[in-house]
Amino acid sequence: MNLEEAESRYLQEQPIYTRLGEHMIAMIKELLSEQGVSATYDYRTKEASSLIAKILRKRYDSLDRVTDKLGLRIIVSNIREIPRIVSSMESAFHVTEKQDKANDLSPDRLGYLGTHLQIELKPEQLASGVEDEFRGRSGELQIRTHAQDLWNVSSHKYLYKPEVPPPAQVARRLYRLMALVEIYDNEFSSSMEAIEQLPGAENWKTLRNLEEKFIRLGGQRFNEQLSVTIIDQLLPIARELGDEWEHHVLEAFVASNQIKLRNIYHDYQAAGARGIFVTQPESLLIWMLLERRVFDLVDVWREFMPIETLDRMASIWGISLPGQ
Repeated sequence: MNLEEAESRYLQEQPIYTRLGEHMIAMIKELLSEQGVSATYDYRTKEASSLIAKILRKRYDSLDRVTDKLGLRIIVSNIREIPRIVSSMESAFHVTEKQDKANDLSPDRLGYLGTHLQIELKPEQLASGVEDEFRGRSGELQIRTHAQDLWNVSSHKYLYKPEVPPPAQVARRLYRLMALVEIYDNEFSSSMEAIEQLPGAENWKTLRNLEEKFIRLGGQRFNEQLSVTIIDQLLPIARELGDEWEHHVLEAFVASNQIKLRNIYHDYQAAGARGIFVTQPESLLIWMLLERRVFDLVDVWREFMPIETLDRMASIWGISLPGQ
């Protein structure tokens, strides 16, 4: 293979892969946000020099054999989210190859444990208006935890693309760190499950429920300490709506106001505006109580927050507080 021709061809194709990456990441964000999954995302196109180096290292005879011209990543905090994300990606895209790195390791080996999918747009997606330039092009999607990502980014150049191959004992030290990553991910997941079962964990569960809905509606980063403070104050009012208020009243409120809520969150984020509570998941609880328990809400609010902050939330929702 003529390397100069391969490089020239790839440089012509690289902008197409950049546009494909933007398109796929937008699809992934929308899909996982609708499911209430909290994750970080990014993508990159391979540098031409890295592509040539890979062709030489792997002794490829064709540019088409390089499958990671476009690389995409989904990174999550909890390892138990990964199977759900993988299933969603398999439904959303045409998956030509799936690699669970854990399955490549024997029980006595240590190594990277992420999941990789080779993904393409489905024919019906290409037929629905997506530019024809994406046809036949794919990206390598890596799904992993923050801990796995830290290990991968930190050790990749020393283990997989070393300028000087490390001695066996040095490589072993790096791989031993993977044991800590695996322990961390499993212990973190188990700890979260244990916390959910603790007596008195109802407030924490409510925050997770609100967070999932908030993300699904377009919400992004928020201050968790502020959320905990507000939820602690407002939950006694919400519980007056019945033991199953989250499953009945809250679900019905969100379902009947989805468009309005999406527009509020979108408008605030697009404008770069900051409201004390508008960009917090407890905003859902506040607006629900403004509709269902406004007098109780006002009484409780006066005890721990300036009433002007609640009046602002009421105004955003399109109503007025009693007596204001």
